[in-house]
Amino acid sequence: MRQQKLDPILILMIILVAIVLALAVFLTVLFIQNRPPAGTSTVVVEGVEVTINMDPNQEVILVENPGQGGEATAVPTVIILPTATPIPLPTETPIPPTPIPAPDQVIFVSHSVSSLDTLYSLSNQYNTTIPLMARFGVSSANLVPGNVISIAVANPAYCPGHNAYVVGEGETAFSISQWAGITLDEFRQINPYLDANFTIHLTDVVCIP
Repeated sequence: MRQQKLDPILILMIILVAIVLALAVFLTVLFIQNRPPAGTSTVVVEGVEVTINMDPNQEVILVENPGQGGEATAVPTVIILPTATPIPLPTETPIPPTPIPAPDQVIFVSHSVSSLDTLYSLSNQYNTTIPLMARFGVSSANLVPGNVISIAVANPAYCPGHNAYVVGEGETAFSISQWAGITLDEFRQINPYLDANFTIHLTDVVCIP
């Protein structure tokens, strides 16, 4: 029996298909070996291509690339601190104003004594009383014509907007307010320097309308 001879073209086709399949398998294996691990990316650091992998602890890992040699290098985690909340500056405690001291109740005026002067006439001429003049050393013995004496009188500045009044013997805050036609509360309002008991004494100066 005569043996059939194989077609050379068919043999060539089979060889070519085998070569193509072998090349495909080789490329597939090469790609799998060189493919970066899952969850990684490739970057160039100082001219060297490296693969960066983020682990669950947020630490950046430089993974060795095939063919580059060397060991994996760990980069410390960079922690970004939250923006600090500004601390409010303490507010300045207002300093209460220094209370203004009360003006003096009494001031002194110079008077040249005449032959007609008496303690009573001087008390009517000036806003003073005989006890107030006596309190500061003026008596009838000082009323020598031509003599210059210093008379204590009620200070108008002690009662701005009101009249200065010299307390007489036996007078109280209540009796003075009644005489002035005001209530005791009104008397207290225009006399803020009095204590809670409305204490006044002979020759004190108080304010009345």
